[in-house]
Amino acid sequence: MQRLHAFDDHPCSLELYMDSLKETLELCRRITSGYRPALRNSPVADCTRRFELLPLRYAAVGGNPAQRARLPKLPGYLSPFQEVGELTHSSYAIRPLREGFLYLLIKRHSAPAYEWHSQYRVAPNGSLLYISSDAPWAPAPSAGNLDEILRGFGWTITLYDLDDIQELRPLFSPSPLTPRMLDNYRLLDEEYRSSLPTIDIARFIQPSDAPPQPHVLKHDQLNWVADFKAQNDADLQALLDLQPFNNDQIVSPHASRQALAPLVNHSKPRGAAIVIEDAIGITQELNAWRNAAVEDVKTQWLARTVEPGVDNERKLLVAQSFLEIEKLYPQMVAEQIVKREVMAEKVRNQPHLHPEIYLFSERASQQADAHDERMKPHLAQFEREVRSKVQARQDAGEFRKRFDQKYGHLVDRQAMHDQLDGFEQAMQHAQQAAEDRAKDHTRWVVSERLLQALDRYDNADLINGLAFAEQTGQCVIGMELSEGGTKVLDHWWRSDVADRGNLAIRGITYNQEDLREELAALLEAAKRTTVSVILRPAGSTCQASPCRCQCLWAHQHPVRTDAGTEQHGQHRPVCLVRRAGAASAAHRDPQQHGPRTAPGFAADLVRFGA
Repeated sequence: MQRLHAFDDHPCSLELYMDSLKETLELCRRITSGYRPALRNSPVADCTRRFELLPLRYAAVGGNPAQRARLPKLPGYLSPFQEVGELTHSSYAIRPLREGFLYLLIKRHSAPAYEWHSQYRVAPNGSLLYISSDAPWAPAPSAGNLDEILRGFGWTITLYDLDDIQELRPLFSPSPLTPRMLDNYRLLDEEYRSSLPTIDIARFIQPSDAPPQPHVLKHDQLNWVADFKAQNDADLQALLDLQPFNNDQIVSPHASRQALAPLVNHSKPRGAAIVIEDAIGITQELNAWRNAAVEDVKTQWLARTVEPGVDNERKLLVAQSFLEIEKLYPQMVAEQIVKREVMAEKVRNQPHLHPEIYLFSERASQQADAHDERMKPHLAQFEREVRSKVQARQDAGEFRKRFDQKYGHLVDRQAMHDQLDGFEQAMQHAQQAAEDRAKDHTRWVVSERLLQALDRYDNADLINGLAFAEQTGQCVIGMELSEGGTKVLDHWWRSDVADRGNLAIRGITYNQEDLREELAALLEAAKRTTVSVILRPAGSTCQASPCRCQCLWAHQHPVRTDAGTEQHGQHRPVCLVRRAGAASAAHRDPQQHGPRTAPGFAADLVRFGA
């Protein structure tokens, strides 16, 4: 009261004070409103009119059995991949969304058709940014005021008029969907929409003790989220840190529970977590886990320091270089002796004429050429005799002993061999681990789940096709190093170009339908051209083909036909694809996102007249 009386003499000061108080209260109101999407702890929330969704994803976590035992044990209704099979060297887990794009397809009772409720770009830290389908990569609005800052901070989605929602289908993709594909999922049920999981909205507003439903976590089940459990488990956190798509998350377990839990003295929840399928992410995680077996040799064996300033990689390179030189040294010395003796014999039998005579006398030059021609048999015989004598010295170990006397006392050969043996054992162990892990990856890379996820890429949009090539590359890079992966790749190269499951051809054609049709036409033309070669006599020129080397190849390389007989030039289009598959091994770059198969394939097409 004394402070208020102090304003009696200064009414302007009182007005300023009240204005400041109003601004402070307004700021508090805006902060509270901004945090509600994340915290949702308002006592006036209507459980049937407003509902919070926490989007999560299914993931695959690689690790040894002891490490994976620390992952939360998921109940049966949260194991949706029975048709793909259980993982043997990885484990399924529930994790926050990775970087990508999230879409919610909704059917309301009050609306005649499906509609996209909202579309979000997911940041690496898990925050959701509302986007327009026409500009999915548009930058976030500049954080010029508090409302914009708080809007970009949330990780939950708010649904309104929950009673009116008949069906909810979530969709996650690492790349944005084109407007055409969004329309396909909205309008076409059999081909597109039916592949998306259905969330039963009516069960959202039931009491917390209601029976569970697939793909849904209640507020008291968030400990099944691996990242939430890891906050109290350092070993589990260390395992998650080794996984792909691992970034610091803003998703808070405590705030999420508060946002989803019922109010005090209420039984109906205010929200739930939905777990979204991410077949592309799972395949990429399994692929990375297989590749990690070989990568561990580099990070754990080669990089290990064995002496001050010396690691295993340096010792290995020195051992390999020295032992290789030791192996080649006797032959190098023998060749040097033979060349020296032959040169000396040639000089001894050379006519002694002044060089100027050769320069200005054509007759002398002709005589010298004739002399060289007469000496060829003698020099050849002399070289054979010298080589025989030198070989005897080499077989007797003379040159090896010379190397030992000069360099042997400077090194420890046994230590070098031990170093090579250690590396060989490490590589064999890594290769076996990669083969074991490849079984999980192979099942997923040929699964219908992955194909359904890849169907979300537009086959008539080149920019979207580039994204397809990048994502499929991350699904398959390195798989040729395992036996199972090699079989899958060989099957793809043998398969029909139009086959939906042929990820090799879909990748090199950027998933574009018109490019695949052109490729099929090229292969068919190559087949017809080769058949025309078969009907011609061997060695004749094929006028129908602009490439004569194709005819030569056809006549020189018999191929077994379906009937079991060999015919020259019998060459079906599938053989071109097989040759491309063989050539692709020489064009892969492990530093790229995918196998560089296109150069080898294109070269084969050109080489054989396509």
